[in-house]
Amino acid sequence: MKVELNIPEGLHEITLEQYQQYIELTEKLQDNPEGLKQAAISCFCRVPMSTVRFIRAVDVDAIYNQFIEYFKQKPPMQPIIKIGDEVFGFEPDLQNMDYGAYLDLDSNITTWANYHKALAVMYRPIVKNKGNKYQIQQYEGTANYSEVMKHVTLDVVFGANVFFLSFRKRLTERFDGLFTQADENERVSDFSEEGQFAQRWGWYQTIYILAKGDVTKFDQVTREPLFKCLTLLMFEKEKADIEYRRLQRQMNKGG
Repeated sequence: MKVELNIPEGLHEITLEQYQQYIELTEKLQDNPEGLKQAAISCFCRVPMSTVRFIRAVDVDAIYNQFIEYFKQKPPMQPIIKIGDEVFGFEPDLQNMDYGAYLDLDSNITTWANYHKALAVMYRPIVKNKGNKYQIQQYEGTANYSEVMKHVTLDVVFGANVFFLSFRKRLTERFDGLFTQADENERVSDFSEEGQFAQRWGWYQTIYILAKGDVTKFDQVTREPLFKCLTLLMFEKEKADIEYRRLQRQMNKGG
């Protein structure tokens, strides 16, 4: 059987949605190397798996290796992209982005299945443009544009991913007292009451602290600038740590 393929010539011809489909299949085929190669061709060349099985093994290997080379690339971040007739801009001021927007981004960027939601935070429609500067739409959640973001190509996705993770790394270094965590194995095995509480509520705890427990102020908190919120959280943590150590010293003296 003769098989005709439209093989992508680079990351710019593979969409996030195709990559998400491939990642989902890799989880099912992780013990089947040949199946993984066929899945890649099926997803990226948009042909059924039943068709891929008619391709010679040597050709499957060659095409798959071509994809692997694509994935080694490190494309630059693209600040402005076009999807259909709409133009989107990357968040121009990450450190002053809405706190709630950052929390949504941080929560969704950890898994490829939710990456379209992360992109809907990073890229939003441009509402004003002047020279090299632009203003993007106020963040209102991921619902409006997350499905649209599935059509973004991987050169944009990989570039944005590297750029944001670099920012995230600097953020965790600057506010290390807030982000210091046990490694993955320790988190998974932490069955203490405190550990389970932290895993269940995550970032929600920080909103509660910033709003001082007043639920009517939660939305207001999520609109505050990221660095402003993290600075206050860092202050509260260091203050609590000092008070705890002081209390411990008093108890030790009393004992």
